[in-house]
Amino acid sequence: MSDLTGSWSLEESEFRLANGNITYPLGRNPSGRIIYMESGHMSVLLIAKGRANVGFIPEKFWLNIFGIKRIIGLIRLIRANSGVLGYSGRYSTDGKTVLHHVDLSSYPDFVGTRLVREVRYEEGRLVLENSTDSGSSRLVWAREI
Repeated sequence: MSDLTGSWSLEESEFRLANGNITYPLGRNPSGRIIYMESGHMSVLLIAKGRANVGFIPEKFWLNIFGIKRIIGLIRLIRANSGVLGYSGRYSTDGKTVLHHVDLSSYPDFVGTRLVREVRYEEGRLVLENSTDSGSSRLVWAREI
């Protein structure tokens, strides 16, 4: 699957629940990029659009470790990061399947796992799909480079 190699920008994303309902965990139009390198490494970052600014630079956050400003800052930081999912590691292919061997992730439960994605191409776009007991996801990517 050397066709995977390169950088891809997210165009569409949806999650279909087992009951058939469609949901959008990162909103209807999240931003994202997935990169597959010839070396066998991959990285993906998905970000919800419309996240509010936190309002401070992280280094300055720790200067005010007491008081209401810190609590407000923590709430803003949690909200901003709840709309982000990223992971990286190595990848391998098996027929029409790509396996992401996760070694770093913003979602700790992914670390050490193997995420299986079915691969298709539609009109030059990369379509990655997977199914679980709770439903299935479909992400459509356009080649950047």
